Amino acid sequence: MKKTRVFTWILFAAYLVVLVWVIVFKFGLVTIGPDRACLPINFVPFGASVLTNGRADVSEIIANVIAFVPLGLFLSMLELPKKPWARILAGLAVSLVFEAAEYALAIGSADITDVITNTLGTLIGVGACWAFKKLFKKRAELIADIVFAVLLVLFLAAYTVLFLAN
Repeated sequence: MKKTRVFTWILFAAYLVVLVWVIVFKFGLVTIGPDRACLPINFVPFGASVLTNGRADVSEIIANVIAFVPLGLFLSMLELPKKPWARILAGLAVSLVFEAAEYALAIGSADITDVITNTLGTLIGVGACWAFKKLFKKRAELIADIVFAVLLVLFLAAYTVLFLAN
């Protein structure tokens, strides 16, 4: 296995850890247990769950899309699975698992809007990777690894600064 491929796998694993921490655990350690009530499941896309004071909270929708773009990119870079449509279904499956975990562990509300926006993010990532590979050809994986590594370090640094400030 090429060194860049190993580094891509390491970055992918780090991304998945951060994604679980952000999406499921909401940037922190939450309590899990019988004392927490299960929130209802929202089956209405872009309904009341995205409203804040009667207005659509577009920032949460955009954040969900952005959070899953790297999933589509990593799945495509690593060719997991081989077919692009299957990568999008994998993003859908990951999103469903996260929503089910939030509901089952009573640490968040399961929401169809999140599933839709997360899957859209995966789709964008798959498409972006296709364009990236066309543009950079054989150097695409190396360039993507560098960009992902820098973004991961910046994200963790920003969170650390915010955590220490509070």
